[in-house]
Amino acid sequence: MQGVVSSVCEMGVALVALSLVLPGLGFWQVFGFGAGAAAIEALMMSLMKNPHAGTAVGEHVATQVANLHEAPTWLAAAVPLAERSIATTDHIACRGLVAAGVASGRVWPTAFAFLAFAATDGFAWYCLGRRWEFARPLVAAKLYGALALVAVSCAFAWRFAL
Repeated sequence: MQGVVSSVCEMGVALVALSLVLPGLGFWQVFGFGAGAAAIEALMMSLMKNPHAGTAVGEHVATQVANLHEAPTWLAAAVPLAERSIATTDHIACRGLVAAGVASGRVWPTAFAFLAFAATDGFAWYCLGRRWEFARPLVAAKLYGALALVAVSCAFAWRFAL
């Protein structure tokens, strides 16, 4: 459910913006729109305290962050880099799909963006709820591999939607 709510909020705003406020943007302008959304999210995440503090999920997040700081240096550096790279690709490609759908009048690119964004956020929340151990290399590879597959699929779909 969290993924659906996130997708409706983020892709819904993109749909309204790209339909009514910023219609007809070019490729690089849409790219910048998505990159800007990813940058704002990264900034918010770095400034925000754990919003789930005092809950079981909040305790799990705090434990995972602590475990990541104690993990080998390569893993401690790779996890945040992978997460932000994948999230940025997803933000850009999904907004590109929305823009392509709006510009062409086709439904599939926008629907694909909504579904993919819901899947990525929903899967991340599923993993949190199941208390996956993100500081373990194989678990991180499963999580970020699945999320990267969706993000890359969105990037290819955007290319074909243009």
